Amino acid sequence: MAERQAIEESLAGLRPGDVVRIPRGRHAGYAVVITADRGGYGHPPAPSVLTEDRQVRRLAAADVTSALAPVLTVRLPRDFNPRQAKSRRDLAATLRIRVAHEPPAREPGGRHTRGRDSELEQQVTAVRRELRAHPCHECPDREEHARWGATWWRLRRDVDGAIAQVESRTNTVARTFDRVCSLLDELGYLADHGQVVTDAGRMLSRLYTEKDLLTAECLRSGVWNTVDAAGLAAAVSTLVHESRRDDGQTSTKSPPGDVIVALDRMHQLWVRLIERELAHGLQPTTAPDPSIAWSMQRWARGHRLDDVLRGTDLAPGDFVRRCKQVVDLLGQLADCAPHPALAAKARRAADSVMRGVVAADRLD
Repeated sequence: MAERQAIEESLAGLRPGDVVRIPRGRHAGYAVVITADRGGYGHPPAPSVLTEDRQVRRLAAADVTSALAPVLTVRLPRDFNPRQAKSRRDLAATLRIRVAHEPPAREPGGRHTRGRDSELEQQVTAVRRELRAHPCHECPDREEHARWGATWWRLRRDVDGAIAQVESRTNTVARTFDRVCSLLDELGYLADHGQVVTDAGRMLSRLYTEKDLLTAECLRSGVWNTVDAAGLAAAVSTLVHESRRDDGQTSTKSPPGDVIVALDRMHQLWVRLIERELAHGLQPTTAPDPSIAWSMQRWARGHRLDDVLRGTDLAPGDFVRRCKQVVDLLGQLADCAPHPALAAKARRAADSVMRGVVAADRLD
């Protein structure tokens, strides 16, 4: 009874910042008092402590076997909040620095052997003596410096991780660039293992479209030489239009025979192109989409907008935007076409598409 009273008196005498050693239980080890508790009115004292593993718990008389005496005292931060993980982490780090030690060995039953306990206590005392003899121990701001040091190491790890990620992506970009150059060399747009740009490569450099390589292959193969200006506009629309996933087929009608032949040849060029792209480990070019080819040809031949869109799922605003994209690509073809006749045809096709609401909407 007297021993229990001594334990309760020692718990009631603890103050915030006192460091005590919990001799047993799941949280055995050192802990710092964060809230005092004198008890009273039939309730024994149970101060709140923070353990080395950042756990906040109530320290009751049942947790100790004898009266506790503070091992040392640490200064609690003025803004310490036990509900914040960062506050608990920083204070636990300070506690571990101040009482640097190794946990005592345990027997399978959970009790400490006297010989081991005495030996470990001597080691702890020696380490603690060396720690206090270090010049940094007398620094009044050592806890703050320790927290800043831990912050520096954490940021250093984050920076090193970011650098490694950037280097990995840079290497990926470099490998992709080498694969692209290898493909262009194979197709004749580069020569001497990518060191020389050919005439075809200079033509390709003047095309700015998602399917620029397929467009260049169509120019070189002459697949558009047999179609008229309106048919060229229809063929070019397959290179800029992409149907939405929730759309059905935009038009159930097909352009006349000469345009169909050109579209078939474009599809064959696309199949050969993606085979080579896949062989070089590159993302394949998306297929030409003929969904609005018939509507685009009718518009280029002068039909009214409501007639052009009748029977399709395409909104007028979307069609106007596609027309402006077609005009832009036709202008590029006019500037880099290998034959003057094809360049003149591309200009006529652009003029035939740039009319009506498309021309009125050019400033948007």
